[in-house]
Amino acid sequence: MVALMADPQPSQAEKSARVRNVVSKWDHDADNRRDYDRQEVTVTKNSDQLTTFRRVMEADDDKSLDYEELDVESDGLRELLALTLDHMPPEQFDAGHVKFLSPFKELVWQWHKLEQAQMPKPDDTEKLTLARQDLKDAMALIKSSESLDNYFNSLSSHRAGSTVAFAHLWSLFEPGTLIYHKAYNSEMQLFEVQSVWSENEQGLLFVDAAAFDWNGDSFLRYCYRFVIPKFEGARSILNLPFYPASHYHTEDDPTGSQLWEKLLERGKLFHQICVEDEFQYDYEGPMLYPHQDPYRDTEDIMAYLSGKPRAAGFGFDHQRKTQVKFGQLNKSKVIVDNYSYLNSRRNPDGGKLPLGHLVGTIGLGGGCVCGSCNKTVTVDWAREAAKHVTKEARRMAFAESDERLRMCPPKVLGYTLLRRHWAQLSVNHVVRIASRTADDFEMYFRDNLEMDPAQKKLLKVGHLLGIPHASLADLRLTRTSRGKAMITYHVSPGEKRVIADVVEGKGQGLVILLHGPPGVGKTLTAETVALATAKPLLSVSTAEIGMEPNEAERNFTAIFEDASRWKAVLLMYVLQESVSPEPMLAAVRN
Repeated sequence: MVALMADPQPSQAEKSARVRNVVSKWDHDADNRRDYDRQEVTVTKNSDQLTTFRRVMEADDDKSLDYEELDVESDGLRELLALTLDHMPPEQFDAGHVKFLSPFKELVWQWHKLEQAQMPKPDDTEKLTLARQDLKDAMALIKSSESLDNYFNSLSSHRAGSTVAFAHLWSLFEPGTLIYHKAYNSEMQLFEVQSVWSENEQGLLFVDAAAFDWNGDSFLRYCYRFVIPKFEGARSILNLPFYPASHYHTEDDPTGSQLWEKLLERGKLFHQICVEDEFQYDYEGPMLYPHQDPYRDTEDIMAYLSGKPRAAGFGFDHQRKTQVKFGQLNKSKVIVDNYSYLNSRRNPDGGKLPLGHLVGTIGLGGGCVCGSCNKTVTVDWAREAAKHVTKEARRMAFAESDERLRMCPPKVLGYTLLRRHWAQLSVNHVVRIASRTADDFEMYFRDNLEMDPAQKKLLKVGHLLGIPHASLADLRLTRTSRGKAMITYHVSPGEKRVIADVVEGKGQGLVILLHGPPGVGKTLTAETVALATAKPLLSVSTAEIGMEPNEAERNFTAIFEDASRWKAVLLMYVLQESVSPEPMLAAVRN
């Protein structure tokens, strides 16, 4: 029990002290908290003592520290802090007092600026002189506080070895800090920190960070939540899953300038791929595609419900619930189309913009709203984009900033034509397909396609490929010449063409029925036509179409939507039973 002195008289030193150092304990007799100075006697607060550093003890154990706080009531000190600190909205200083809670993140992040702010200047008013002294006294108490004593004592050694303890990880991620993270396939990406917070019971540190991505229509700011599980001792900053860009260095790139330049070049390529009017590309490299894992989903949900730590990178409430699986594509044709990935009804994982195993969200809450953070690269883009009236102008304006380009992702979204996977594809492995010539066209039919010469002639129209467009008047009405012209006629640019048909709305596409036993060249014929015309070959099977009428109609609509957008050659594998009633053919494909 603390002895209370009746009508205590403060000492001269206490009268002159403007920053109180007190302990807040629960007074069980009065049933409320009371402040006691560190010598365990009560101190009557006089009019000059306007700033209080308070150690708040547990209510049921006055020997155990709950938290610490700095309570600033001094007008002068509040005004000085408002001018010095970022990450705190101005209105927070307009109230009668402002509180900072341990571990005093806002103060530690700006420690160097605060050290400069406490230095007296010749033209200081008396009020400002007192405020600077108050700040100096308060910083001394914070530096020796129980929550930060170990941080400041180990700061020099950690800086020398570029290491950090888990308890002090938050100090690396001040809002607005640029960080590197290998969120996609071990490729570096630049992000901007929005906020940092921790779950002490689970032993996890969360960092919300933002970067740019393309949704198929616009370049937007997307936010992601990164996590670092608790670790013991000190760890090298470069061995963290993500870390401030200022710490990056390698033996070959000691200053980080080479990586900085690579990020810019990759951002330019990303922008070019997104805005150009092409969908099909050559690709050889890694891919990530959605992969359901019921065990992992169940494990993650149960961990969440039980309050146990979850594995790094997986979260039930704020990250995707399906894993991504790694694959490798060798010299394949792919569709690059973020819009279709997000909106195609054929993609069961659509609607979510992935980055590796993470999912980006627009406007993730909890970010800093101070004036400084409202001017960062990712936040400022919304204001810049609003200056441009058309989508095209906004798309081009995005590339005017090297800072924005460096914050573009290392992946695009698309569809692998060979494996039929919706996938994340590496930007650096996407290659534009070379332009086709008449000689290329002849070569595909001559070398790739083995069939009866008369049938090949029916498909081959190399002599018409160079004509800007083929009109009906140019075509002979014989069966052979009509067939020879059909492919070129449907892919040639130029004036709108009309093909008469007795049924309204039909006759605007080219449909070829290929049938026969396996090995006669049905698939090869479709592949050759696609190659010769530089069109994607979109293959679908009976399983994707379905056998029930309602299901088939719905799936056909989705398939045709994708094929139409990509201007693809659509190859549909169907069971023979769907076109023949004979039972003996029921199990024969094609």
